Amino acid sequence: MTMDAETGIDQIAWDRLGHAYGSAADTPEHLRGLLAADLPTRASALIHLWNSVVHQETLSTAAGPVVAVLAQMLSDPRLDAPEPTPLVPVADAGPGEQSMRVGLLTYLGHIAAWAAQAQAEPNAVIGVRRDDPELASFDLIWEFADDPEHVAVGRTGSGCARRAGVVLPLLVPWLQAADSAERREALHATACWAGLAGTDTPLPPAALAALHAVARDETARLATRIDCVLGLAAGTDTSDLLTDGSAVIRACAALSPAASGNPHTLRVITETLTSATDCDDLIPDRPPVPFGANMLRIRLVQAAIRCADSFASLLPVAVSVAATASAGAVDQTWGPLLEAGFPQPRREGQPLTDAQRAYLLALAANAALWHGDWRGRDDQLRRLGLPADQASLRSLATDG
Repeated sequence: MTMDAETGIDQIAWDRLGHAYGSAADTPEHLRGLLAADLPTRASALIHLWNSVVHQETLSTAAGPVVAVLAQMLSDPRLDAPEPTPLVPVADAGPGEQSMRVGLLTYLGHIAAWAAQAQAEPNAVIGVRRDDPELASFDLIWEFADDPEHVAVGRTGSGCARRAGVVLPLLVPWLQAADSAERREALHATACWAGLAGTDTPLPPAALAALHAVARDETARLATRIDCVLGLAAGTDTSDLLTDGSAVIRACAALSPAASGNPHTLRVITETLTSATDCDDLIPDRPPVPFGANMLRIRLVQAAIRCADSFASLLPVAVSVAATASAGAVDQTWGPLLEAGFPQPRREGQPLTDAQRAYLLALAANAALWHGDWRGRDDQLRRLGLPADQASLRSLATDG
């Protein structure tokens, strides 16, 4: 094990960190086990990473320290050993052909993608110990009245995000690895960590060049291009790809906050969200993509609101979203659009603009939006001075 990795393990208070099954006090043993000579120990170590440090795509507080150690471990020659029965097989790798290093690069990519997804879902929370050394990384959501030793936190990808400056430079050498599987997984991991870092951590020049090269290569595998564009979109201007020949590449490029001022951006978003094709079907399910873009519709709505200069210019997007919205998506799609249309709560008797009227009619016309009792839906409407039942909203939009 490299000196940096060994030092990193020894300096962490693992017993106060948590994973899916309790204290992470057993995690150092498994990290060292990744370099063991015998297959069963390596297998047990990998299972710990995939099932305990992260569990069903939910990150534990141990995840941040773990990824920093793994990145420092990548150069250890003992990782040339084969990975025992890969838990997440790499394309084109047969049994016994995938090295432990490939397995760790795959893991690093998945963790960064899931961390970015967690950052985009602030309502997703986990309970952590009050003395957890990672606590300050997260957003404190609430305290438990009956359990003073624990608190609930959100933005659970933050622990990993603040390690991006450590991880990204250590991925760079593997972008030029002799092993094709190592190169492929290093590129996916680099894209995912770039997507998590955003503008907070500058990309190493070699990483930026590698992502740009593939993103602009129309002969490259589409899924790989998507990864690279999304990694770039989080922190750089991808306006040059808004006119790409691929609709999904254009859509991914439109997510870049730096492209918000480009007149093509809203046009691309509108075309994507009003298309007959469900935009979420454009993104592959596996492996997980960077920048939380597995929720492409949500990300596109956020981008549309960011770059629109008026609600009237947002109206085609808003009406399209309203047609298929569910009550549960109030915090994700139709609710933020409603706030964009009503930046101030409507006063009694205040006339509606044509754009406001059209959006309310579209919401009222969607029967699925009104099924069941949804407090979030009703609270959002009332907060903006609007009626919280379908008939009254339709009446307002028609006559108000």
